[in-house]
Amino acid sequence: QPLMALCERWFQATISLCLRCLHQLSNMPHEMIDGLLVQARGLLAKAYGDLGHLYANTGRFTKAMTHSKQGIELFNATKDKFHAAKLQLWLCRLQLRLALQSPGGKAVEEALGLVQGLSAATTAEDAGCAQVVIGLQKATKDLEATFDSKKSGDEDEDTDDSTQAAPPAGSRKAGEESTTE
Repeated sequence: QPLMALCERWFQATISLCLRCLHQLSNMPHEMIDGLLVQARGLLAKAYGDLGHLYANTGRFTKAMTHSKQGIELFNATKDKFHAAKLQLWLCRLQLRLALQSPGGKAVEEALGLVQGLSAATTAEDAGCAQVVIGLQKATKDLEATFDSKKSGDEDEDTDDSTQAAPPAGSRKAGEESTTE
């Protein structure tokens, strides 16, 4: 089999195994699996991204976009907003690249008229760019929400530490017995 077909199958198998792993881990206590969940989600995200790139690099743009949309839904369903937003940004870049390509297959750099705001854009280019802008706004909002929640979580931890008063020097904690008595 050609190398690209083998790579596609390997990525699909990796995605399938990661999903099974996440399913199995969901039945275990969170104290035991936090690190494993992070690793499984990271591997799933990498496999999804790599498979999408493989589709795009081999000219299967519709398949790449469909795959990315499914990945975004999956990551949102598993409460992984960061990887959903990251995949959304990649999808937007792909859509923008496709919207800016002329029918002759010229590069994006040759379509600078649209990027610079000239009125040379076709309706298809306008629609493609509008779709990308909506996707970028959603991805940016999700990323900001993710970072804000992490930032507030860090502040909460700092606040908890600063509000706890240290016991006076030489005092005993509750339940400790003096060794000199």
